[in-house]
Parts: sequence; structure tokens; C-alpha cells
Amino acid sequence: MIQRTLNTLLSFWACFILIVPAFSQTPDIGYQPLISGGGLAAPIDIVNAGDGSNRLFVVQRGGTIRVYDPNLSYIQDFLTVSDVGTAGEGGLLSLAFHPDYETNGFLFVYYTRPDFSLEVARYTVSSGNINSADPASKQIVINIPHPNFSNHNGGKILFGPNDGFLYLGTGDGGSGGDPSNNAQNGTSLLGKMLRINVNTLPYTIPPNNPYVSDPNVADEIWAIGLRNPFRWSFDRANGDMWIADVGQGAQEEINYMPGANAGGANYGWRCYEGILPYNTSGCLAQSSYVSPIYAYGRDNATGGQSVTGGFVYRGTEFSSLTGYYIFADFLSGNQWMITPDRSQMLQLPDDGFPTGIVAFGEAENGTLYAASLSGNTIYKVLDNAALPVTFGTIKATRKDANLYINWTTQSETNNSHFEIEASVDGKNFTAIKTVDSKTIDGNSNSTINYEVTLGKDNLGMALGISLLAVLLIAGFKSGKKQGQVSLLVLAIFIITNACNKRDVAKDPGEDTLFIRIAQVDKDGTKRYSQTVQVVNE
Repeated sequence: MIQRTLNTLLSFWACFILIVPAFSQTPDIGYQPLISGGGLAAPIDIVNAGDGSNRLFVVQRGGTIRVYDPNLSYIQDFLTVSDVGTAGEGGLLSLAFHPDYETNGFLFVYYTRPDFSLEVARYTVSSGNINSADPASKQIVINIPHPNFSNHNGGKILFGPNDGFLYLGTGDGGSGGDPSNNAQNGTSLLGKMLRINVNTLPYTIPPNNPYVSDPNVADEIWAIGLRNPFRWSFDRANGDMWIADVGQGAQEEINYMPGANAGGANYGWRCYEGILPYNTSGCLAQSSYVSPIYAYGRDNATGGQSVTGGFVYRGTEFSSLTGYYIFADFLSGNQWMITPDRSQMLQLPDDGFPTGIVAFGEAENGTLYAASLSGNTIYKVLDNAALPVTFGTIKATRKDANLYINWTTQSETNNSHFEIEASVDGKNFTAIKTVDSKTIDGNSNSTINYEVTLGKDNLGMALGISLLAVLLIAGFKSGKKQGQVSLLVLAIFIITNACNKRDVAKDPGEDTLFIRIAQVDKDGTKRYSQTVQVVNE
């Protein structure tokens, strides 16, 4: 009865207070699928190395990290982490590159072990290969006992943009309701935000950590009272901390702390869940704790069941998104933005958002991506209203000696042309055809259909036939038989070569082929459609 009453009250409160209708100038958030298939399995985090390469690293829950080039073509597996346990909510959960990675080559991974304990380890990039970490370089940074339960592990590590220290959000130890009261226990590292100095190992405690002079609280602790901060982030512009804390049964919450804070916050769990009392035995008044900046209820219409924290958008491609904190719910698929002044939380209209969003991550240039665990897909977060081209359907089929490619655009702005790219492995793409925009000036608000048929390379055939025509017209009148024979041989060679030429992008004998469309702006900027596999007919 109590639980039902709480849920009823919360649903009313969330609808009345939190869900603010989007106004006309609100960005129209969209998700563009860019990486899927090709062996990608259970992507759970997205990270950049901060080394100027703008490569993207995708963490897979099973323990392997994949590296992609700036065009999101798969390069190779970067590292497979040892001793990863995947029971329950466990697995390889996060990756962070040291701020001086270009110099020291250090990277850090956060994962659960088969005994459910939480562990951070350091690896070093391989000498001579920037796309591979040395598996033999592993050193354990910290191991946190997490007995009995396989859930509530936290899951994100990040280096502070203002101080260079490693931050780690841990869950409360699992089960439900924090039965051991770990989150409020200062001697436990569970249910906390930790901050340590990992410039050298073993790690050291930053001297200005908030509890270094408190014998009742572990020195590693930066903040107390978290349930399961699975996904949290720093605003790269100012160091503000945004912590999404997964709820128990009534509320999912977003906590905010300015970058200039000195730590020491107590976010209230298990005394309070969001702004609602949960188990207040031995607790202080709610005003003694840091309440979330926003929360939402546990209904799938206006809320959800498991918040996935995002990032404040700081990319350069969509200036309309600058300063918005973007996040989602893993189970309901609902999406929200918190305005740059933090005055409103806006629930976004569902335009077919992907479900199962388990993480957001930034590229080095600030581009924001999202990972769908249920769809095994990496998406680019964008503002549909600002896109030069909105892609509709994309299809590719092969029949006989032809490759048929069809795609639609729902709108085009400042568009120059398209480049059809092909790949036999879904990783390394090559441009095979340029197609001009059908618009007069690169702009259109209506659906446009593009159809391209590619067959055997007819250029050589046309050239050879042209040479034969020249010979026939000339009628061999010149009398220079040797030169005419030479031209005839050349023409026959070109025609034969064209007929026999095998092109993996156009020859149906090649079993597997992937196609994507590169849209090219008038300024040369490229954006990619989703990748599709060619269907043989």
C-alpha cells in the first residue's frame, strides 16, 4: 500500500512539475546509427584518448575494447582485459585515459571480477602500435570487496578536468535497499564517489580530499550517499559534475555539483530516494543532505526504471545543443535535456528514440555519442533541426552483375553531393561513386529518392569502343598499318580488361559487402548514414 501510494504521488508530481513542454527553440534531439555489426557486441562505454588522434574507443561488457578511426571505421581490438566477471550487472564497465596519456601511455579500466569485487587496473599502450595496449602491463590500482550480490557496481571512471585525479563512482553493494547501509557508512568504499591520485602506483590520496582529517571516513571518499551511480560525467567546459543515480522503486535522480566545489557532499541514500524518504532510521532531516537537481518517476510514460546519465553538449557541430545536459532512461527509452541554465528539465517527444541506451560518451572534438546495449549500436547525438541532410531509408541489393543502391533524404540543407562507400568487412570503407544532390541549390524540405545502379566497369569498355570507332571512321586511309594495328590491339586490350575486371563493390560473387552514404556539405564536411549490408538476390 505504501509503495503504491508513493508511486501515485510521484507520478502526479513528475507530470505536474518536471515535464515541461518543449518550446519552439528547443533542439530536436535525434540519434544517427553509425557503428553496428562487424563484431561489435554489448557496447557499454564510449571514450576518447585525448591524444589528438580523435579516435573513438568502444568498451564491450565482455572485456574487449575496440578502437575506431575518426571516420568511425574499425581499426582493431585495442585490449582484452583479464579477470572480468560478467554475472548480473557486472563486466568491463569503463575506460579512462590518463591526462598525460600522450607522454606516459597509461590507461585505466574499471570492471567487476568473478567474485563480484570492483577493480581498477592500469595498462600501458604498446610500444610501436598506438592502436594496441600491452596486456602484460596490467597493474591493479584498487580492489573493493563487493560480496554476495552482483548488482549495483557503479560503472564509470573519469579524470577530473580541473585537477587530473581519478574519480570512481561505486554502487552500494547490491541487493535492494542497501541492506548493509554501505552508502552512509564512511568506512565502506561502496555507495560513494572516490578520488585518488594515480600518477604513480600505488595510488596516493589527494591532500585536499574532504575527509582526510576525519577518522570515521575513508580518505579516498569524495562524496557519500549514492545508490548506483552507473553513469556520471564532468562538463569539460567547467568541471561541473553530473551524477545520474539509479533509483530503488520510486525515483531516478540527477545530481549536480559545481566544478569549484570541495567535495564532501552526502546525497542521502538510503535515508532518501530522490526527495522521498526511504529508510530514515538514524538519519538527519532531508535538509542535511544534497537533494537531486531533478528526478523523475518510475512510470514508462513520463519516466522510466533506470537512468543513464549523459553529458553536457560541448561539440562544435550543433551549436544549438551547447550547454544542454542530455540523458536517457535505459528501460523506457525516454529522453530528457536540462537547459543550460539548469532551470528546466525537458522531456523530449519520442521520435523513435533507440532503447537500451547504456552510455553516452564524447569524442575528442566534443561530438556526443550514445551506446545501445540492446541494439549493439553506437549512435551519434544530433539536432535534427540543424542537420544538413536527414536520411530516410537506405537499401542495397545485388543481382546478376549489378549493385542497386537506393536511399531517401527527408530534408537537405547546404548539401553538395553524396559519396557511396563500400566495405567487405564493415570496417574499412572505400568511395566507389559520387552522386550529386538532386536539389537545385542544396536545399529541400521534401523527401527525395536516390537510385544508383553500378555494374561492371563500363569506362574501359566505352574507351575501347571509342578507339574502334575512330579507326573505322578513319577507314585506315592513312596507310600507316603499323600504327593502326597498335591502336586496334590497345582497344581490344581495354575492352577485354573491362569485361574481365573484378570489383568487389560491383561483383555479386563477393558474398559480403557493406554500404554507407557519406553526405558532403558545400564546405566539405562529411556526415555518414547508417551502414547496411548488401542483400544478394
